[in-house]
Amino acid sequence: MKEKAFYQFLLGFSSNPERMKHALEDKRLTKTEKLIIDGYLKIRNNQNIEVIELMKSSVPSPLKFVESQRLLLLGSASNNRSNLKEAESYLHASIEILNNLKAPYFSFFANFTLFWIYANLNQKEQMRLVLNVMEAIPLEGMHQEMRLLRCQFCYYQISENYEQAQLVMEEIEERKHELSESDIISFCVDKFSYLIQIEKFHEAYQVLSEMKKYRKFNLNENYNFMKKLLDHIVKDSPIYAYEEEFEKIPLLLNQIKLIQALEEKKIDEAKYYWKLLSASSPSTYGENFHYAGTKCLFSICLNKNIEKIVDRSSLKINSGPTKFDSLVSILIENKAPVPAPIIFEILWGVPPKDKEDLKKVSRLVSRAKKEKNLNIVFRKGTYELIVDPLKRTA
Repeated sequence: MKEKAFYQFLLGFSSNPERMKHALEDKRLTKTEKLIIDGYLKIRNNQNIEVIELMKSSVPSPLKFVESQRLLLLGSASNNRSNLKEAESYLHASIEILNNLKAPYFSFFANFTLFWIYANLNQKEQMRLVLNVMEAIPLEGMHQEMRLLRCQFCYYQISENYEQAQLVMEEIEERKHELSESDIISFCVDKFSYLIQIEKFHEAYQVLSEMKKYRKFNLNENYNFMKKLLDHIVKDSPIYAYEEEFEKIPLLLNQIKLIQALEEKKIDEAKYYWKLLSASSPSTYGENFHYAGTKCLFSICLNKNIEKIVDRSSLKINSGPTKFDSLVSILIENKAPVPAPIIFEILWGVPPKDKEDLKKVSRLVSRAKKEKNLNIVFRKGTYELIVDPLKRTA
């Protein structure tokens, strides 16, 4: 292999990424090799867009190993950007080159990245096939051993084999000191997902607290996504999500904006985000908000809000002698939040024209709270009667 210096620099990346910066000044490396090393440093800092632009603008290298790394970087960055099909194509091309070169360390890493693409696509059979390949590659050191364990843990989670998942998780916990910082962070995400699956939400909060030790991760998209949706499940906190918070990971942006739209009863907006999700994985995001993936933070929040979507024709309406009596009846009979505009239309027979009309509903609700001692909660434009307030903070 002609590119021995480049090969050796990449071998040391996981154990000492800071050393890679010195490689940029090494005269033995070609311009393309230095661009790839710069790409690895950028991807470590979540600069995935820059990596994709950098690698696409560089000419394919005639040196096979160098080209395998350019394709691998494109695959990794595309996966991080939720462009899963593109990522899959790049990685297959990289793996084909690496298999012919007999570079097992890098074949393992490429298959490791491909595994997480299939995990994101919820393709269990493909995950199993890639895992078989990884298990057949001779492992070079504890770094690869731990990454293999992480893949096994994820596979058992998605397969809902919780007994095996628990065993592998405990083994990783015992050897956690052997994980690199990036793998510790990733393992925390895996563990968090597992605890969500088995609905141990209190322990999931403990994992979030552990993540705060890692400065970069505490501020990134994954942490914000996990914290906001877990608070929504456990504390019934309203979701406030802004595009700039998640712009680097479109999958998370589309998922959280979908949940936000459902919570606010903006069905057309929710359909828009569902369409974007379905385009990335039609088998996972089916028709009419049907999610076919494994139970997860997103699916729990989806179910929570789907159940509360109000169809006007499905409302139970028992008209009372007065608008006040009808309001009380609507809130008692319907278990889900009812949008204020729908209440107004039911009581007055016409849609509200302005905020003054909605204030009429607000005044009736205030009266119901006082005279009937009802615990009525107003959230994001809807009213809901809470029968057991303790249920909210359990």
